[in-house]
Amino acid sequence: MRKDHAVRGVLTSLLALAVVAPAAALAHIGVSPAFVRAGESARLALAVPNERDGRAMTAFSLRVPAGARVLSAEPASGWTAMSTARDAVWRGSLPAGETVVLALTLQAPGLPGPLDLEAEQLYADGGVVSWTVRVTVTPAAAPSPPMRLGWALATGIAGMVALAAGLMLVRRRRRP
Repeated sequence: MRKDHAVRGVLTSLLALAVVAPAAALAHIGVSPAFVRAGESARLALAVPNERDGRAMTAFSLRVPAGARVLSAEPASGWTAMSTARDAVWRGSLPAGETVVLALTLQAPGLPGPLDLEAEQLYADGGVVSWTVRVTVTPAAAPSPPMRLGWALATGIAGMVALAAGLMLVRRRRRP
C-alpha cells in the first residue's frame, strides 16, 4: 500500500512539473492584460526585466505571428519605439537588475486560442536573449440582443389593462 502511495506521489509531482515548467518558461516577461478578445485591438503592457549581471539591455523587439498585427508601439521614458504590422522595436538603456514597462497596441486574430509573441532582449555586449510571451485570445463578445423598449412598454400596458378588467369583473360578480 505504501509503495502505491509513493508511486502516486512521484507521478503527481511529475505531472505538476510538466504543467508548470512550460508555463514558467513562457512567463519571463510579464504581459498585462494576458487576454484579448478575438478580432479586437488591445493595449498590452510588457514588464521587461534585465536579468544579466553588469550588462545594459539596449533594445527589445517583439514579433507577432500571422493573423495578429501591431498597430502601434509607445515610447517609454528613455526608450524610443518603432513598429511595423509584424513587429515592434524599442531602443534605450536598461541597467542590470532594472525593469522597464513597454507598451503596444495589438490587433488580435479573429480566432480564439494561444497567441505566442516572440521577444528578444539585446544587450550592449552583443548578447541576445529570446523569449516567448503568451497572450490568450478569447472568443469575441457575443452581440447583445436588440432592445425593444416600445414593444415592452406596449406589452406592459396591455397587461395592466387586462389586470384592471379582470379585477372589475371580479368586483361585479361579488356584488348582490
